[in-house]
Amino acid sequence: MKLKFFFFINIVALASMNFAFSQPNMKGQDEDTDTSKQYAKYIVRPKYPINLAFHYILIDNTKFEQVLSDSTKREFERNMTYYFTFYSPGSPVDGFTKLRVSIDSLEYSFKSGNDSVYYNSQLDDQVPPFNIPDFDISSVILGKDFELLYSPYWDFGKVQGDNLIAKRNYINDPIEGIPDPIRKYQWNFQLSDDNLGFTVDLLKNLIPTHSIDTHLVRNIPFKFAVEGLSFYTDSAKVQLVTANSSKYVLSASFDHFIPLQKESVIPGFLTFVDFEKVDGTGSYTLNLTPQGRVDAGELNLDLNLQFKDRNEIIHEKIQKHSIWQLIKNYRI
Repeated sequence: MKLKFFFFINIVALASMNFAFSQPNMKGQDEDTDTSKQYAKYIVRPKYPINLAFHYILIDNTKFEQVLSDSTKREFERNMTYYFTFYSPGSPVDGFTKLRVSIDSLEYSFKSGNDSVYYNSQLDDQVPPFNIPDFDISSVILGKDFELLYSPYWDFGKVQGDNLIAKRNYINDPIEGIPDPIRKYQWNFQLSDDNLGFTVDLLKNLIPTHSIDTHLVRNIPFKFAVEGLSFYTDSAKVQLVTANSSKYVLSASFDHFIPLQKESVIPGFLTFVDFEKVDGTGSYTLNLTPQGRVDAGELNLDLNLQFKDRNEIIHEKIQKHSIWQLIKNYRI
């Protein structure tokens, strides 16, 4: 169903402009704009009609380089293509929107030196290469169903669902769960709110709480998950860079990272290592229509990380490029 396209042009007195910009900020967003001028304003909102399914593809490329203190180097490149679907089963409750999500299929390739592996879950004659540790971890979310909640301000709230909770409980069961603490950490991370939210949440907190123009720059919190770690930035700069009759484009950039774990598991180490520092750059672009259909997202990360294992200093460089694209939507 096509929804009415809202296009607001506010020609008001300067006092009205100042009043509008003085309203309470519900998402902790800071704003930087020239209030001495008046610009066309746009309401940028996603819309998820009840029982309308959205089928997406996520194409994720990761290039990884690890260097030890003796200059030993480990490199790999991973490509993953996830297909996932979600829909809203009912009207928002107290402003919270629920989406039912399923991770439908996975295409996976991994190359390190002369070794490579490929798997496509849609090909019945292929055997999953669970003997490859990276695939064992990367495929954890395949086939999982869960619910994702958005707050009234369209920031990601949490992940829930009976099947997901049961799987988490099984992993951590002291008798029947995963005995290896390293593998348990990796599985827990894959099924965490941070990782599942990162995988299927295209909005990523970019949606503004009120109408905006193309000159307004907002500072927002932004979270992402990469290689078993979650990061947070409180100062991503977001701007509406395109606004026309066919699409809105919100663009975010950030270069300040706060790790949410003090230790992690990294390739080549059979123990937990201490996280020490990170620097780099990141960007995210969100495309949606004026009617509220979320069409695409694109993430770029270029990170330099440092870890420590006793006297060993480990440097890692991670380049990540992820593209989310709507394939189709349909009634269910």
